[in-house]
Amino acid sequence: MLKINRSKLNLSLEPSIEPSIEPSIGSSTESSIKSIIKPIIDPDIKLGVHIASFNACNFGEWSSPEKIQALLNLIAIELNAPDIIGLQEIGAKAQLQIDNVPALVMQNICAQLLEQYSLVYQYHEIAPQPDENGGEQGLNIRCVFLVKAPAKISIILNKFDISQDISPDIPPDISKNISQNNALSVHNLSCFKGDPELGFSPSRPPLVAILEIDAKQILIINCHLKSMRAHPKKLGRIYKKQRHSQAQYIADIAHQYAHLPCIILGDMNDVPSSKTLSLLCQPDLNSALDKALTSNEHTVKHGGRPVILDYIIFNHHLKLQNAKIHMLHTQNPSSNRLSDHNPISASFIIKQ
Repeated sequence: MLKINRSKLNLSLEPSIEPSIEPSIGSSTESSIKSIIKPIIDPDIKLGVHIASFNACNFGEWSSPEKIQALLNLIAIELNAPDIIGLQEIGAKAQLQIDNVPALVMQNICAQLLEQYSLVYQYHEIAPQPDENGGEQGLNIRCVFLVKAPAKISIILNKFDISQDISPDIPPDISKNISQNNALSVHNLSCFKGDPELGFSPSRPPLVAILEIDAKQILIINCHLKSMRAHPKKLGRIYKKQRHSQAQYIADIAHQYAHLPCIILGDMNDVPSSKTLSLLCQPDLNSALDKALTSNEHTVKHGGRPVILDYIIFNHHLKLQNAKIHMLHTQNPSSNRLSDHNPISASFIIKQ
């Protein structure tokens, strides 16, 4: 049983611990990134993984203590402390206009999960430059992974921008592989970085990583695709085209690493019958929510209509145990609610 401290003390944004936001790459000197993705071992052992996804609706250091506590309670109690949580719309205010903008609020979330619930989480992100990722001006939203120990992220595959010099801390052979691997150079792709000729505007990139859990490895991709909200409305067709390009890119990554279990999660900003979902759920990829829905379940209300825009998608290396939409927020019209999205969760067995 979890040890729960409901005192709600120490909710300041100064973290009491500072979890690392950098992926642990180690000292491997193999010839490629795939060489550090070890074969799945212990085939006779059936291991599980519990996953959640949640669009936290412009959550940052400006969020009230009540909303911070609500997120802590959501993670620890309602979602039952998943092994990994994909969060979208985590933001931060830029201190300088030239530096990357880390999500300092996540340090506090990790510290409070430890203090109040004895849960050890680390967060991982690609901190954007100011106003690089689209979204509301100045909020610098991005996708974030929260990973519960002993699970860990061994590498963020799209951490490196091949238009820039790669960090000297990365072994030269791995650097060469990253530079040659156009499929993982997210920041060079017009569907995320923006392209004036195509009418594409900047949009937050996915977070692509390798999760290690019980000596198994899973490719995990956290997405927040281009918004459905187009202003003016004539931009809707362009936004849809950009969203389709993003979905195809993400599906290509999943197929590139088809030898691994794969989970794609996040806010796809499109409905189950859309081309966006058709691209993401190509052969060998399936939505966990397909068999979990009732007629009244939804993840958000768009234009006043209940719709599903958030998904957990998986490949054949995983067996779905259960999936759920947690109907917490869309039924509550209060401006004090944590988000306008409902969280989703799923549990899987990693197949032999």
